[in-house]
Order: sequence, then structure tokens, then C-alpha cells
Amino acid sequence: SGQTVDKFIVFDAGKSADEKRLFVLDVSSAPKLLLSDWVAHGSGSDPDRDGKATQFSNTPNSNATSLGLYRIAERYQGRNPGSSYRLDGLTAGFNTNARDRAVVVHTSRYVQPGRVGRSWGCPALRPEAMEELDELGMQGTMLWIDAGGQGLDQSASLDCPAARELVASYEA
Repeated sequence: SGQTVDKFIVFDAGKSADEKRLFVLDVSSAPKLLLSDWVAHGSGSDPDRDGKATQFSNTPNSNATSLGLYRIAERYQGRNPGSSYRLDGLTAGFNTNARDRAVVVHTSRYVQPGRVGRSWGCPALRPEAMEELDELGMQGTMLWIDAGGQGLDQSASLDCPAARELVASYEA
């Protein structure tokens, strides 16, 4: 929609939960990786309880992660320690029920290196990662959640080769 952002967050839900799969990029000039960390996916996305998200939904009470593009909206103090941020889903048919489903970015003690639990559909982070994100400034940042081959229209796919290369170089 012509909105300019200086930070972009990618959640690669196609990776296993025991891997770092949250990537915060500075895209104000040449993309630069600012942070990579662990992130939880929804329990409804992981019916086998094996740490791999395989099902995604925009349906209320599904407890599943929703794919697509989000705008990180207002900060609030939820029941979890640290900051929480409301999300506005921007991808029709994939995540536009985010507000109604109360899908937010929040902290959780069940997100730790080597042991990542499952949320009720929210991208949940370690408290330490949220502190770093707070320092970077989250409000108005865009979040892209993708799992590769899960039905997102190719025209909606993240089209930022430099960002993809940066994430790939980190993973190598």
C-alpha cells in the first residue's frame, strides 16, 4: 500500500520450532540482519506435536498460526511478562481475523533455546528477544509469516531477494 518501513520481521514457520526461525531485518538501506531467534507457532498448526507446523488457519478457536503479512500495531501489557503487540492481518483469506482471534506477538517462558512450546496461534517469543525488539521499535513494523508451499498466492510472497539472501547466509 505504499507504506515505507525500516524494519521487517520474517517468521519462517516452515522450519522446526527447535531452530531459530524469526529474523528481524533492517531494510532502511541495504538489508541487515538485526536479530534471529526462536518463536513458537500455534498448537493447532502442529497436530503431531513434533515441533513442525503443518496446518494453518484464519478460523477462530483453531489455535493455529495464520500465514501472511501483518502490521504490528499498538503495544500493551498482557498477562505474559514484558510487552505484547496487537497484530493487524493484511492478507485476505489468510490472517484477517487476527484481531478477532486475539492473535498477538507476546512473550512466553515456554520459548527457550532447545525447548519451544506451542501457543494458541500467536507468534510467542523469549522475553529477552522481546526486550531487544522493544529497543529496536516494533510499532508499525511489518511481520511476514510463511511456511513455503502452504497456499499463499505467489503474488503475495515476500519479494525481497536481498532479504532472502541475508537470511540464507545466516543459516549457512
